[in-house]
Amino acid sequence: RYVESGKTKLVLKASDIPAPGAGIDLILAIEGANPLQSDLKHFDEVYQHGVRMITLAHYKPGGFCDVMTEQPKQKSLSDAGRKAVEKMDKLGIVIDVAHASADALKQISNMWASAPMAGVTCLAGSKDTGTMPI
Repeated sequence: RYVESGKTKLVLKASDIPAPGAGIDLILAIEGANPLQSDLKHFDEVYQHGVRMITLAHYKPGGFCDVMTEQPKQKSLSDAGRKAVEKMDKLGIVIDVAHASADALKQISNMWASAPMAGVTCLAGSKDTGTMPI
């Protein structure tokens, strides 16, 4: 509704980001990509709808990568996670590494041409990290 009213716009590429103080624009994001894992074409679909940032994991391990708050279950990035990172890199979707395990973050950083973004997360040693140190 806000986009349709002209009060804001969607940020679809870097040049869409407004100058400081020039207004508020929206970057559509998905926190927790598990619903997309059945087929990589879902990444194309959400991209076409304006999504430009995706977090691979959220709270619990999914099919893409281990999370920072639980014991590793799949050696950080799974095969599906590696394919998702490659697809997101190709599309230009920002990878938000929030919630990903430290090993998954290292693997993503080694694979991805751009710098990943760390959205909502916590610092090493924080009581909020759960049983696994970051």
